[in-house]
Amino acid sequence: MLSRLIPRINTALRSTIINNIRNSSLTVASRPRDNYVEDYENFKMPLAPYEGMGPLPVKPTWDPNYMRHYVIPEYWFEFLYPRTGVTGPYALAFGTTAFLVSKEIYIYSPESWHLFALLTVTYGLLKVAGPMLQEMMHSNEDRHFDAIYRLKMSEIDGLEAEVEDIKTEKWRSGLQEMYHDIKKSNLALMLETEYLNRKASLVSAVKKKLDYQVAVQQVDRELAHSHLVNWVEEKVRKSITPESQKKTLDVCIARLAALTPK
Repeated sequence: MLSRLIPRINTALRSTIINNIRNSSLTVASRPRDNYVEDYENFKMPLAPYEGMGPLPVKPTWDPNYMRHYVIPEYWFEFLYPRTGVTGPYALAFGTTAFLVSKEIYIYSPESWHLFALLTVTYGLLKVAGPMLQEMMHSNEDRHFDAIYRLKMSEIDGLEAEVEDIKTEKWRSGLQEMYHDIKKSNLALMLETEYLNRKASLVSAVKKKLDYQVAVQQVDRELAHSHLVNWVEEKVRKSITPESQKKTLDVCIARLAALTPK
């Protein structure tokens, strides 16, 4: 019985929560889910008299002094006691019964014995087995109550876990934005580095071409200088004759002789 009762209670609680969310004054986003709440962190259960819908209301208890003989309210006896005393209600009941029988308002028949026997047996059973039945019914009620309470706590734990998961996903989404910003910064740095590398490659290529031109011009100058030197040497060699060499030798000897001390 309890296994069939718990799914029904679960379905009823879920439908109640969804209906309360739909009927609440909070702004609900236009999403495919009807029970999606935009501001879930500040959400309060509508029509809740206290925080967290708890504690649970006090279980109703049966007062054995409220009824007398299981069917007659106690306040009848309290109302008649100042007027008729202790035995007044019983005398009134038997007198009313005798009046109804004597006036044939209530027709006495064999079924009356059956009714009297049924009432007598029922009263005896209630006196003998009543407390045990009452305890059994209260125990069953307590079990059902505890099952509903456990179901409620499991639902609350599940919702709290879902809220924590949402907070975790929100935190992760913030980290994801930071991660994208870092990736953008890294990409900008990579682009800047590639731009500088290509610029340096261009400068190196231009420098190599200029160095080549400088080297070509240097080689041309060296070749021209070497050619000029060779040409001058050749001209000088051609201009030197034995007569000029003799004259030059004589001049040198004369200079040396002039420099020699006398």
